[in-house]
Amino acid sequence: MLVYMNRQTGEQENDRIHFRESAEEVSVFRKNETKRNNKWGIVALLFLIYAGIFVFSLVFVMEYSVSTVRIQFSLAYVLRIARQNINNLYQFIIGNGAPGGINFQIIRYLIVGVIGASLAACGALLQGTFRNVLAGPSTLGIQSGGTLGNLIYVLLFETTTETLAVYSADDISEIASQANFFQRNLQQVIVFGGCMFGVLLVVSIATIAGRGKISSSAMILSGTVFSAVIGSFCSLIQYYIIVKNPSDERIELLRSLSMGSLDRAYTAEHLLSMCVVLIPCMALLAAFSGRMNMLTFGEDAARSMGMNVRLYKLLMMGASTLMTAVVTAYVGHIGMIGFMSPQIIRRVAGPDFKILFPASIAFGALLMTIIYDVARVLGMTDSLNLFTSIIGSFVMVFVLLNRKGGRMS
Repeated sequence: MLVYMNRQTGEQENDRIHFRESAEEVSVFRKNETKRNNKWGIVALLFLIYAGIFVFSLVFVMEYSVSTVRIQFSLAYVLRIARQNINNLYQFIIGNGAPGGINFQIIRYLIVGVIGASLAACGALLQGTFRNVLAGPSTLGIQSGGTLGNLIYVLLFETTTETLAVYSADDISEIASQANFFQRNLQQVIVFGGCMFGVLLVVSIATIAGRGKISSSAMILSGTVFSAVIGSFCSLIQYYIIVKNPSDERIELLRSLSMGSLDRAYTAEHLLSMCVVLIPCMALLAAFSGRMNMLTFGEDAARSMGMNVRLYKLLMMGASTLMTAVVTAYVGHIGMIGFMSPQIIRRVAGPDFKILFPASIAFGALLMTIIYDVARVLGMTDSLNLFTSIIGSFVMVFVLLNRKGGRMS
């Protein structure tokens, strides 16, 4: 502490020191605000790009084959179909009906965007909660539990062999209207129950291994083992069905959910049923995403700042599990989206979860739409997990080589 002989001189010196410190703080504050505003610009740009890709997909993306007829692509053919799609979209917007089943495609692409955004949001929050880049919906046993639920549904409740026939959009809508809500969503309910069972089992094992604490390493290891066991069990059941009856169409039902398919999500009712759960959960996660920055300093530091770490982890896990279970119930196992979307976008948006979370949502919807476009052109929309797994595997190797392990710094 300085003692001044001249009170007036001392006050002036003290004022100068205080002014100098305030100017430096204001300068740093302005720089941080400028960087944050630039990051929000990236988020807005991602949502804008997604909107552009959404419209582009409705107009220009088309199947390579229709039923058993293969299409010979040419510039004239693409332009003719694009012109028809633009006209159909315009007629739908102005309220003159839905020519060409344009409403069916709009619903499909909205579902694709929602599931991509939801899985990316879950991945970002789970990785932040456990401070581990390998954490995600695919590694915590949620989706494998859904596979188990689907297996139970196929073996105990599936009795018809007509579910795999090739239908047009109008046929699918007519079939859906003839069944009640429970009949249309029985499979989804059972798959949802399987997801909840899977995550409860993994969390229980991880808690026991951590002696009362939820260990991220134990959860990921338990989830990986659980996924391997369920995958082997499903393969054994499929082998048994093939040996007993090679033409049994339940084999395709088992394969469909494990590979990720939109065969069970095609109406506005499905979209609404998903959004009723997914949108509020994403809003809840967004409201708490800023507090995730506290966990980057470690659990002890977060507790010293007044954060209830255990309650917060349970809240994040509960919301993420619910979202992943709903997605899996309707579209099956779509792996790696929740893992790779936050990893890719973190290099652009930075580690601040206030920015990273909405950026991951936008990029997840964008990435899932592009993957669906590729699958649609190749006629493989019933195997979306194939594309996401291939891309995600390269991203995982890249992340591990750069981080030299799974722990987030």
